[in-house]
Amino acid sequence: MRSSFLFITIFIIIATVAILFATCNKSTSSSNVWTHLSSKKGDIPTPGPSTEQTASLILDVDRDGINDFIIGSRVRGPSLLWYRRGRSGWTKYIIDNSFLPIEAGGAFYDIDGDGDLDVVFGGDRTSNKVWWWENPYPNYDPTTSWTRREIKNSGLNMHHDMIFGDFDGDGKAELAFWNQCAKKLFVAEIPSDPKNTQPWSYTEIFSNSFESEGLDKADIDGDGKIDIVGGGRWFKHSSGASYIPMVIDDNQRFSRVAAGQLKKGGRPEVVFVVGDGIGQLKWYEWTHSSWIGHDLLSFNVDHGHSLAIEDINGDGNLDIFCAEMRLDGGNSDAKMWIFLGDGNGNFTRTVVATGYDNHESKLGDLDGDGDNDILGKPYNWETPSLDIWLNNGTGLTLDRWQRHVIDQNKLWRAIFIASADIDGDGKKDIITGGWWYKNPGSSGGMWIRNTFGLPLNNMAAVYDFDGDGDMDVLGTQGQGSSVSSSFVWARNNGSGIFTIFNNVSGGDGDFLQGVAVDRFRNVDSVEIALSWHAAGKGIQMLTIPSNPYRDTWTWHKISNTSQDEALSAGDIDRDSDLDLLLGTE
Repeated sequence: MRSSFLFITIFIIIATVAILFATCNKSTSSSNVWTHLSSKKGDIPTPGPSTEQTASLILDVDRDGINDFIIGSRVRGPSLLWYRRGRSGWTKYIIDNSFLPIEAGGAFYDIDGDGDLDVVFGGDRTSNKVWWWENPYPNYDPTTSWTRREIKNSGLNMHHDMIFGDFDGDGKAELAFWNQCAKKLFVAEIPSDPKNTQPWSYTEIFSNSFESEGLDKADIDGDGKIDIVGGGRWFKHSSGASYIPMVIDDNQRFSRVAAGQLKKGGRPEVVFVVGDGIGQLKWYEWTHSSWIGHDLLSFNVDHGHSLAIEDINGDGNLDIFCAEMRLDGGNSDAKMWIFLGDGNGNFTRTVVATGYDNHESKLGDLDGDGDNDILGKPYNWETPSLDIWLNNGTGLTLDRWQRHVIDQNKLWRAIFIASADIDGDGKKDIITGGWWYKNPGSSGGMWIRNTFGLPLNNMAAVYDFDGDGDMDVLGTQGQGSSVSSSFVWARNNGSGIFTIFNNVSGGDGDFLQGVAVDRFRNVDSVEIALSWHAAGKGIQMLTIPSNPYRDTWTWHKISNTSQDEALSAGDIDRDSDLDLLLGTE
């Protein structure tokens, strides 16, 4: 930035997306154009030799920016394969060449903190184990297995579904997994040294007299913590390792589940469908006092073991994908549906294909063009085999941007701009200068300017500084590039009403150029790295005290070196802690 800032009227750039509506599939039409690829036609390397394909994941294994995918199997090895995306197709690689009784589900996360994604799968009804495999990036060999370690190796069998997330709000991810034969849901903390810890420590957070399945995650109650969703319930973290089960529909306890903001505003919605049986496909919305279910079809779904929520047609609204199995060769008219949402709870049903077996089929961008494709994985119908449906919509639309003016009459120049849900309505608002602008729900709507309160004139950072689940603001008292190193912070009451506190030590500088907020030292304290426009001030670090209202926020210099520009944080050297990147002119 420096003194020659480009100060402009605040605006949002929004992509105007054009969607093609046509069909090229085996059955009735879908509103997207799909290209069908199949291992039977030689388009994809055939997996196998196992005829029971139980699991799949879509993720960027090799960190090249394009998704790859993983197929898990049982009965015969290899138990895990990954398909590496190249310029024109996929190459098959081994993850584990041995036989393992891999169950449906699976999850991925950077478990060892080295910058690449590792994978987790659990054993089926014959195994009491859950394993993780260390991604060997960048040293891949098509015939060399990855290192496998155990997360669980005792207790009862079957682990159908698992998911990673920061469910207790401590800034670190946990692994949640069902243990069906135990009729329990467990949460495991990732060990500090996962390569040398077997098994992990895990805690029971729910048990009942029935088996449950299905896992997803969403901040259901808007408290800033990611909640676990599954088994007809959502699980609210209360304290420590305790979670409160909140029933959505007890009849959906053995169903597939997906959660997302299908209707604008309010709580996320939840979709359930029976994956291992016959039943309704229903979406549920919270009506301030209870969950109300809506049937998406006028008939039952036959083994709807594939379910996902994503924006499939690129209109900015979330859609629903559901597909049926052809278990043991039955259900010859098995359908693959897409329900295109309008963001208001209305859906248009389309059919991608009929007659295919879909078990743990997934949505993801498989060809790098920016839209969601379908990875079609059969369980035991005409296996080993795979199908892929590439979404041939308009893909990336970087040449179709439209400018929308948010505020033509800002009172003074602002340096930083950020977005966050300030008032808890589920929509991201705009924060800049001394104000926040309420999201009207549409790009062309009226963005109402709201003031934090004097003397906070220059927003520097937006973060939940007091840990109460809503977004607070740190800023300086100067306007624009006027000299001011005096800080204040604004506490949000959750609805966008702020109380100003001046218990922040003044910095040493003129006006800010860079800010980065995180737990840099892997401790409970949140810290704020600061870079000033004036040369020779170094990098300064503010520390948030345990009582941010009463105690003074103090700072110290962490480096004499500074580029006097923007700051960003990340684990650059892959040593599991955060580093700072200094911007330049």
